[in-house]
Amino acid sequence: MQNQSIAAVPPLVLAALLLVQCGWQDPETNGGAKVGARTSKKAKFHGLLDVQEVSPGIKVDLRYATRHNVTNRRLYPSSMAALLTADSSHRLARAQEELRRQGYGLKVWDAYRPPRAHMALWKSAPDSTYVVKPSPTSWSRHTQGLAVDVTLVDRNGVEMRMPTGFDAFTPAASSTYIGSDPEIRRNLEVLQTAMRNAGFNTIPSEWWHFWNPNVEIGKVVFASQLGLVLPENVRRIQIPR
Repeated sequence: MQNQSIAAVPPLVLAALLLVQCGWQDPETNGGAKVGARTSKKAKFHGLLDVQEVSPGIKVDLRYATRHNVTNRRLYPSSMAALLTADSSHRLARAQEELRRQGYGLKVWDAYRPPRAHMALWKSAPDSTYVVKPSPTSWSRHTQGLAVDVTLVDRNGVEMRMPTGFDAFTPAASSTYIGSDPEIRRNLEVLQTAMRNAGFNTIPSEWWHFWNPNVEIGKVVFASQLGLVLPENVRRIQIPR
């Protein structure tokens, strides 16, 4: 190729060579890391940390970044990180370490939730038993990074048997197990003990939901403040004033 005249090189091949030479990268395949880094920096400015940066052993499967949730729609960007306040992140790391010593670990199903995503969730499931009704003075602790939804996994990251799946808005999802399976009861007890030892509280209606009572409720953090681009159907939602 070096001995050929540039004029003899087909235009498309020449363009590709020039792009490689200039270090060009496909934004669809490589831009995610850059976007993640920018988001992480902005998140830290607003007091939020990526839980996997604090504790790399924690697994993350944000269900609202997929269609596997009660809305059957994506509410988050597909590459969104699991974000929590610094205190909550370090407490979660403590729970992870306690579980690791027992041969278990944590998988995060939800953490920080943008307010518009919470509005979309409420519109799909307007039941205050399971979803906090949004208002100008009342928001879910998820919107401030003070709540986390988790399940128990084994040392290989495989989910353990628990009372229900995520977003099972039924009495079976109670944090006080009402079934008769001893394995499920034990798994739930292992999870709850580790989370409580780390300083988290439970709620009656959702076994997977834990919140941090050690940090005062502050201002909600909006997706735009973190540089997150929400799905179009979520962006259109109006925030209550």
